[in-house]
Amino acid sequence: IVVGIVVLVNQLEGNLLQPVLMGKTLKLHGLVILIGLTAGTVLAGITGAIISVPLLAAAWGVVQVWDGPDKPARPWRQKRVESAEAR
Repeated sequence: IVVGIVVLVNQLEGNLLQPVLMGKTLKLHGLVILIGLTAGTVLAGITGAIISVPLLAAAWGVVQVWDGPDKPARPWRQKRVESAEAR
């Protein structure tokens, strides 16, 4: 019974909680994270599983700022200009 509970908790954490929490943190969909983890694990084992999600997040960041070959990349996040009245 204890082994069954441990396996259940491990599967729940690995297949549900991690993609949901990482998805919110990295602003990626949970399914994208699951596919990335699966592909990283199949291609490179444990090392691939560890580096697959950061690589996906970096690639998504590049896609978001890429405007094309003839235009420079726009800033990822523009800083808000605080007015003197707000202080």
